[in-house]
Amino acid sequence: MAKKPKAQKALELARSQPLPVRLSDPRVQKIGARVSETRKQTYEFLVDRSRDMGELLDEGFALLADRRLYNRWTKSLRLSRTSANNFSNTAKLAREAPATYERWRVLGPAKIYRLARLPPRARDKVLAAPDVAPMTDARFAKLIEPYLEKGRAVTANMVGNGYLQKANGMLGKLDTWQLPDVDDAAMRKRLKARLLDIARRAKSLAASL
Repeated sequence: MAKKPKAQKALELARSQPLPVRLSDPRVQKIGARVSETRKQTYEFLVDRSRDMGELLDEGFALLADRRLYNRWTKSLRLSRTSANNFSNTAKLAREAPATYERWRVLGPAKIYRLARLPPRARDKVLAAPDVAPMTDARFAKLIEPYLEKGRAVTANMVGNGYLQKANGMLGKLDTWQLPDVDDAAMRKRLKARLLDIARRAKSLAASL
Protein backbone atom coordinates (compact mmCIF):
# COMPACT_ATOMS: atom_id res chain seq x y z
CA MET A 1 0.00 0.00 0.00
CA ALA A 2 1.42 3.32 -1.12
CA LYS A 3 2.17 5.89 1.54
CA LYS A 4 0.31 9.19 1.45
CA PRO A 5 2.40 12.22 0.63
CA LYS A 6 3.32 14.40 3.60
CA ALA A 7 1.40 17.36 2.15
CA GLN A 8 -1.77 15.28 1.93
CA LYS A 9 -1.31 14.04 5.50
CA ALA A 10 -0.90 17.60 6.71
CA LEU A 11 -4.04 18.70 4.86
CA GLU A 12 -6.11 15.86 6.26
CA LEU A 13 -4.84 16.60 9.77
CA ALA A 14 -5.73 20.26 9.43
CA ARG A 15 -9.20 19.38 8.24
CA SER A 16 -9.72 17.08 11.22
CA GLN A 17 -8.92 19.85 13.71
CA PRO A 18 -11.77 22.08 14.96
CA LEU A 19 -11.82 25.54 13.46
CA PRO A 20 -10.58 28.32 15.79
CA VAL A 21 -13.37 30.38 17.35
CA ARG A 22 -13.21 34.03 16.34
CA LEU A 23 -13.92 37.01 18.57
CA SER A 24 -16.87 37.82 16.33
CA ASP A 25 -18.49 34.50 17.17
CA PRO A 26 -21.98 35.14 18.67
CA ARG A 27 -21.21 32.80 21.55
CA VAL A 28 -18.12 34.83 22.47
CA GLN A 29 -20.10 38.05 22.13
CA LYS A 30 -22.82 36.71 24.43
CA ILE A 31 -20.32 35.71 27.13
CA GLY A 32 -18.66 39.11 26.84
CA ALA A 33 -21.98 40.87 27.37
CA ARG A 34 -22.61 38.77 30.49
CA VAL A 35 -19.14 39.67 31.81
CA SER A 36 -19.84 43.37 31.28
CA GLU A 37 -23.21 43.18 33.03
CA THR A 38 -21.78 41.21 35.96
CA ARG A 39 -18.95 43.72 36.33
CA LYS A 40 -21.47 46.59 36.29
CA GLN A 41 -23.55 44.94 39.01
CA THR A 42 -20.42 44.22 41.07
CA TYR A 43 -19.23 47.82 40.83
CA GLU A 44 -22.64 49.16 41.82
CA PHE A 45 -22.83 46.76 44.76
CA LEU A 46 -19.39 47.75 46.06
CA VAL A 47 -20.12 51.47 45.71
CA ASP A 48 -23.45 51.09 47.53
CA ARG A 49 -21.78 49.23 50.37
CA SER A 50 -19.17 51.99 50.58
CA ARG A 51 -22.00 54.51 50.86
CA ASP A 52 -23.61 52.47 53.62
CA MET A 53 -20.31 52.27 55.49
CA GLY A 54 -19.92 56.02 55.18
CA GLU A 55 -23.36 56.65 56.62
CA LEU A 56 -22.55 54.47 59.62
CA LEU A 57 -19.21 56.19 60.15
CA ASP A 58 -20.82 59.63 59.94
CA GLU A 59 -23.37 58.52 62.53
CA GLY A 60 -20.54 57.40 64.81
CA PHE A 61 -18.65 60.66 64.32
CA ALA A 62 -21.74 62.71 65.21
CA LEU A 63 -22.17 60.69 68.38
CA LEU A 64 -18.53 60.86 69.46
CA ALA A 65 -18.18 64.55 68.52
CA ASP A 66 -14.39 64.38 68.78
CA ARG A 67 -12.02 63.80 65.88
CA ARG A 68 -9.29 62.10 67.93
CA LEU A 69 -11.79 59.81 69.60
CA TYR A 70 -13.32 59.07 66.20
CA ASN A 71 -9.90 58.15 64.78
CA ARG A 72 -9.32 55.80 67.70
CA TRP A 73 -12.72 54.23 67.08
CA THR A 74 -12.14 53.66 63.35
CA LYS A 75 -8.71 52.23 64.15
CA SER A 76 -10.33 49.76 66.53
CA LEU A 77 -12.56 48.74 63.61
CA ARG A 78 -9.41 48.08 61.58
CA LEU A 79 -10.22 50.90 59.17
CA SER A 80 -7.46 53.14 57.89
CA ARG A 81 -8.09 56.87 57.76
CA THR A 82 -7.99 56.71 53.98
CA SER A 83 -10.69 54.04 53.88
CA ALA A 84 -12.84 55.87 56.42
CA ASN A 85 -12.56 59.10 54.41
CA ASN A 86 -13.40 57.29 51.17
CA PHE A 87 -16.53 55.79 52.71
CA SER A 88 -17.64 59.11 54.23
CA ASN A 89 -17.01 60.99 50.99
CA THR A 90 -19.05 58.43 49.07
CA ALA A 91 -21.95 58.82 51.51
CA LYS A 92 -21.69 62.61 51.19
CA LEU A 93 -21.80 62.37 47.39
CA ALA A 94 -24.92 60.19 47.57
CA ARG A 95 -26.61 62.70 49.91
CA GLU A 96 -25.67 65.91 48.15
CA ALA A 97 -25.80 64.76 44.52
CA PRO A 98 -28.10 61.71 44.40
CA ALA A 99 -28.68 61.92 40.64
CA THR A 100 -24.95 62.00 39.94
CA TYR A 101 -24.39 59.15 42.36
CA GLU A 102 -27.06 56.95 40.78
CA ARG A 103 -25.81 57.55 37.27
CA TRP A 104 -22.10 57.10 37.93
CA ARG A 105 -21.93 54.43 40.63
CA VAL A 106 -21.21 52.05 37.76
CA LEU A 107 -17.70 53.54 37.68
CA GLY A 108 -16.77 51.37 40.63
CA PRO A 109 -15.26 52.22 44.00
CA ALA A 110 -11.77 53.29 42.88
CA LYS A 111 -13.10 56.02 40.58
CA ILE A 112 -15.97 57.01 42.88
CA TYR A 113 -13.57 57.53 45.80
CA ARG A 114 -11.58 60.00 43.71
CA LEU A 115 -14.67 61.63 42.26
CA ALA A 116 -16.24 62.13 45.68
CA ARG A 117 -13.24 64.23 46.77
CA LEU A 118 -13.94 66.88 44.14
CA PRO A 119 -16.08 70.02 44.53
CA PRO A 120 -19.26 69.98 42.39
CA ARG A 121 -17.97 72.10 39.48
CA ALA A 122 -14.77 70.10 39.13
CA ARG A 123 -16.75 66.87 39.37
CA ASP A 124 -19.02 67.95 36.51
CA LYS A 125 -16.03 68.81 34.33
CA VAL A 126 -14.46 65.41 34.95
CA LEU A 127 -17.67 63.56 34.14
CA ALA A 128 -18.04 65.56 30.93
CA ALA A 129 -14.83 64.00 29.59
CA PRO A 130 -15.33 61.36 26.88
CA ASP A 131 -15.13 57.67 27.69
CA VAL A 132 -15.03 58.08 31.48
CA ALA A 133 -16.68 54.73 32.17
CA PRO A 134 -14.25 52.46 30.24
CA MET A 135 -11.26 54.55 31.34
CA THR A 136 -8.67 52.72 33.42
CA ASP A 137 -8.27 53.73 37.06
CA ALA A 138 -4.77 55.06 36.31
CA ARG A 139 -6.00 57.29 33.48
CA PHE A 140 -8.91 58.48 35.60
CA ALA A 141 -6.52 59.43 38.42
CA LYS A 142 -4.53 61.57 35.97
CA LEU A 143 -7.74 63.13 34.67
CA ILE A 144 -8.88 64.39 38.06
CA GLU A 145 -5.44 65.35 39.38
CA PRO A 146 -5.64 69.00 38.20
CA TYR A 147 -8.97 69.42 39.99
CA LEU A 148 -7.90 68.17 43.42
CA GLU A 149 -7.77 70.86 46.07
CA LYS A 150 -4.31 70.68 47.60
CA GLY A 151 -3.55 72.54 50.78
CA ARG A 152 -6.82 74.47 50.75
CA ALA A 153 -7.40 76.95 53.54
CA VAL A 154 -9.90 76.21 56.27
CA THR A 155 -13.05 78.21 55.54
CA ALA A 156 -15.76 79.48 57.87
CA ASN A 157 -18.17 76.94 56.39
CA MET A 158 -15.78 74.12 57.20
CA VAL A 159 -15.45 75.34 60.79
CA GLY A 160 -19.22 75.73 61.03
CA ASN A 161 -19.73 72.17 59.81
CA GLY A 162 -17.34 70.96 62.50
CA TYR A 163 -19.35 72.71 65.20
CA LEU A 164 -22.55 71.32 63.70
CA GLN A 165 -21.22 67.79 64.02
CA LYS A 166 -20.21 68.46 67.62
CA ALA A 167 -23.62 69.93 68.41
CA ASN A 168 -25.28 66.85 66.94
CA GLY A 169 -23.08 64.68 69.15
CA MET A 170 -23.93 66.70 72.26
CA LEU A 171 -27.62 66.50 71.50
CA GLY A 172 -27.35 62.76 71.00
CA LYS A 173 -25.67 62.37 74.39
CA LEU A 174 -28.31 64.52 76.14
CA ASP A 175 -31.05 62.37 74.63
CA THR A 176 -29.57 59.33 76.35
CA TRP A 177 -29.51 60.92 79.81
CA GLN A 178 -31.96 59.63 82.39
CA LEU A 179 -31.61 61.74 85.52
CA PRO A 180 -32.07 59.83 88.78
CA ASP A 181 -34.01 61.03 91.81
CA VAL A 182 -31.29 63.03 93.57
CA ASP A 183 -31.90 63.19 97.31
CA ASP A 184 -29.15 65.73 97.94
CA ALA A 185 -30.83 69.13 97.57
CA ALA A 186 -27.53 70.96 97.08
CA MET A 187 -26.45 68.51 94.38
CA ARG A 188 -29.82 68.83 92.66
CA LYS A 189 -29.53 72.63 92.73
CA ARG A 190 -26.01 72.63 91.24
CA LEU A 191 -26.98 70.18 88.50
CA LYS A 192 -30.04 72.22 87.56
CA ALA A 193 -28.00 75.44 87.51
CA ARG A 194 -25.36 73.88 85.27
CA LEU A 195 -27.95 72.57 82.79
CA LEU A 196 -29.63 75.97 82.65
CA ASP A 197 -26.23 77.57 82.13
CA ILE A 198 -25.59 75.25 79.18
CA ALA A 199 -29.00 76.16 77.75
CA ARG A 200 -28.27 79.91 78.11
CA ARG A 201 -24.89 79.60 76.41
CA ALA A 202 -26.36 77.54 73.57
CA LYS A 203 -29.12 80.13 73.12
CA SER A 204 -26.55 82.93 73.05
CA LEU A 205 -24.48 81.15 70.41
CA ALA A 206 -27.59 80.45 68.33
CA ALA A 207 -28.56 84.14 68.50
CA SER A 208 -25.18 85.12 67.03
CA LEU A 209 -25.81 83.18 63.82
